[in-house]
Amino acid sequence: MKKFFVMLLALSMLLAICIPATAAEKAIDITDSIKVATYIEMMDKKLKIVRDDAYLMGAMDYTNDTSSADWKAPGTGVRTLSVVDTKGWTNYYNDLDFLIDAADDSTIFAYPCIWSNITGPMTYEFAVDADGIYEFVVLGCAQIKDSDVDNDAKDRGFCVSVDGGQKYQVNISDTKGVFRNYTYDLTYETAMSDEIKTTNGTNTSNFIMGYYYGIEIELKAGKHQFEYWGLEYSGAEDHSQKTSSRLNYAGAYVQKALTDAELETYVYPEVTTEEVTTKEITTKALTTAAPEPTAEPTTAPADVTTATPAGDTTAAPAPAKKGCGSVIGAGVALFAVLGTALVFKKRF
Repeated sequence: MKKFFVMLLALSMLLAICIPATAAEKAIDITDSIKVATYIEMMDKKLKIVRDDAYLMGAMDYTNDTSSADWKAPGTGVRTLSVVDTKGWTNYYNDLDFLIDAADDSTIFAYPCIWSNITGPMTYEFAVDADGIYEFVVLGCAQIKDSDVDNDAKDRGFCVSVDGGQKYQVNISDTKGVFRNYTYDLTYETAMSDEIKTTNGTNTSNFIMGYYYGIEIELKAGKHQFEYWGLEYSGAEDHSQKTSSRLNYAGAYVQKALTDAELETYVYPEVTTEEVTTKEITTKALTTAAPEPTAEPTTAPADVTTATPAGDTTAAPAPAKKGCGSVIGAGVALFAVLGTALVFKKRF
């Protein structure tokens, strides 16, 4: 009898070691836990979304291995957005990445974007100098036509992960980061009244850039890899093997997460006159791209240029394989959740 129980225990451990990785690694949907604001709301309300310690991983600065057999260069281009009659908008958070001009009651933003053509992640490198909880702010938006609203197969969104860890997904389909038309020039009055009610939220009529924030992950000090993916699923619809859910993706900020109390008392450093002056679009900024195609692409969109990022394009080290090759041990998975620094924290 004792031998029987020993064998039973051994069998149980073996089964636990070989649970399919797909079951353990499915993206966790955090759509209802995060926050979103458009660049217009951010400027008008002076929201403290991007803070002084924020580090930008620009969309075009990816570190993917471009020699890989399954690599397809993303479509690239710049979305230039303007709002006139802005009634005193200022460069209050010292945006030296996307804000081109904020003077004489007119504001111009330029967002170098990519449209990913791979189902795997676009990868980016960053480092943090201390252990702690860090917040990621994803910049992006997408078009959904009237006929595609509330259609799971046409939903748009993204997933993020760090160092090959747990994926978290955000479905943006019922947020103001979804628009109907590629219109880039607005007046303040039009911008502030641009709202379309959907079944579960709000979209906009005109092209908008959304800031998705409150995505918090605990990290150890040192270098890390940030992974940006397309939407993995919506309802019963599997998006993981296609790129039609992709965004106009401008990049992601990483910064120290603040509690509500810390955020309430946060004060931006004073912006000097020299930093506010009008600047040119960076050399990576191409001409404004035409609207992305609505059909499922097989190659980079023909109406935008393709480019590899400037500088070093060496791929970041790939995550080590886990468990039984294509499987992950349940004990390893439990340790990954409880024993590492990649634990998603909800603090709302």
